[in-house]
Amino acid sequence: MNFPIKVKEAFLLTAFCGCLLFVILTGIAMIIYPGGTFANQTATSYFFLENYFSDLGRAQTFLGETNITSRVLFTVALTVVAISLTLYFITLPTFFTESKVAKWLIIIGTINGLLTAIAYALIGFLPYDLFGDAHTYAVYTAFSASILTTTLYSVGIFLEKNYPNVYAWIYVVFTLILAGYLFILFVGPSSGTDIGKLIQVVGQKVIVYTEVIFFGIQGIGAWFLLKKSKTPIINDEPLKVEITKE
Repeated sequence: MNFPIKVKEAFLLTAFCGCLLFVILTGIAMIIYPGGTFANQTATSYFFLENYFSDLGRAQTFLGETNITSRVLFTVALTVVAISLTLYFITLPTFFTESKVAKWLIIIGTINGLLTAIAYALIGFLPYDLFGDAHTYAVYTAFSASILTTTLYSVGIFLEKNYPNVYAWIYVVFTLILAGYLFILFVGPSSGTDIGKLIQVVGQKVIVYTEVIFFGIQGIGAWFLLKKSKTPIINDEPLKVEITKE
């Protein structure tokens, strides 16, 4: 699938802005969260080191109070980032024209990435206090699918001579960070202990914001590459400008 260059520019810029909006909306949701944690249900605010990210999307607080405003912001933020990732994922394969292997790696990564985007949206629409198992499954799916996508993308970029390697290295760094978090999530200390809960709670926020920021960088980076590769006209003749490896 290919798109007109203006459409691709709009998709990539929207993806970048969507990632920024996610950070802003979730930050506001934390500020207005009514309060309460599993261990301290009478708390009156959101505690970065105690509340899970998903607490923002609860239908009710731990004391049974409504959490509608924070929940709406949380759901909108995840929907926005899901759309943003989708726009980036479907645009990226159009950059790969030199290596058939790279092209297919990127396409497979994109298909898997769309699963990540869907899972993110489901996390927002399935509050943990109402749909605990489904919410948890969506979380596991989002992070597990992401690591396959970033791995395939990094290899594909390394193989494509017209796409700068710096973006592959960014994916490599994030993939290693994500692998570390998945180890903590599935094998690491239990959240039943104080230190285990602290690691799980902080690790969750670190990986979510890291992923969103890294994909935002990739989105705006692809946008700049698209602008750089536009074909200028000199004396009514097109002058080809190629993107070179860095």
